[in-house]
Amino acid sequence: MFEEKNFSESNIQQSVLEFKATRGNTCWPQASAKSKVKCVRSELTSPKKPKVKLTDQQNQILEAISNGNSVFITGSAGTGKTYLLQHIITKLRKIHGKSRVFVTASTGVAACSLNGQTLHSFAGIGLGDASAVDLLSRVTLDKRAFRRWNKISALVIDEISMISGEVFDNLEFIATSIRSEELGWNKKKKFAFEADCWNACFDMQIELKTIFRQSVEQLIKLLHGIRKGKYDSEDLKLLDQCCSKVEPDSSAVQLYPRIEDVSRVTTRPV
Repeated sequence: MFEEKNFSESNIQQSVLEFKATRGNTCWPQASAKSKVKCVRSELTSPKKPKVKLTDQQNQILEAISNGNSVFITGSAGTGKTYLLQHIITKLRKIHGKSRVFVTASTGVAACSLNGQTLHSFAGIGLGDASAVDLLSRVTLDKRAFRRWNKISALVIDEISMISGEVFDNLEFIATSIRSEELGWNKKKKFAFEADCWNACFDMQIELKTIFRQSVEQLIKLLHGIRKGKYDSEDLKLLDQCCSKVEPDSSAVQLYPRIEDVSRVTTRPV
């Protein structure tokens, strides 16, 4: 801990340098010395999270991936999917090198939580709503996307349930066309797991069942039920408590995903 009675600029800078030498750069470079020392104090006083060990099933998955197997992982909320995924990414980067492992997700929000990118962005397919041949043409004309497809050694896809079977098949077509090798993907289906190539794509398909987040048991029950399309009055009551009761305010900032939506709002009469 730092003593406040000697709070000169030089002493603060020295304390920060000493802390960084043991813990790395934890504060942004542009911050003032006082801001940095506050950041240091925060890290020193914050309780450390207990180290969680992988289960036998999770270790089995990690070993299979280390041996070059393609693995599909599923499971209810609280079963440690995200925690395991972080270990998988770390292991893959040790094996193949960070630049050859691409971490993706079906949505931007999911990609941000992994410090990755969307699957569509990685693949260079835009919205992915064109035919397989047109998408392949688009990728081959995009130097960066084409380079990624040739460079990749391992591809991580999070939230794959949001990817349609058609897009999954198109990605397989692009991959095999560019790399001239079968990847196991290969048809229009609503979900990725309905693609004809789904079973051939994965050497293992594992469902995690052990729930670790016991402290939010009611939420876990709700999410588990929604996953199977089931709910009861208690679930609805819990969801209703999360709904905002705030009346609409015309002065509030409004966010829209598409330009046409923005144009519609900005041009309507006040």
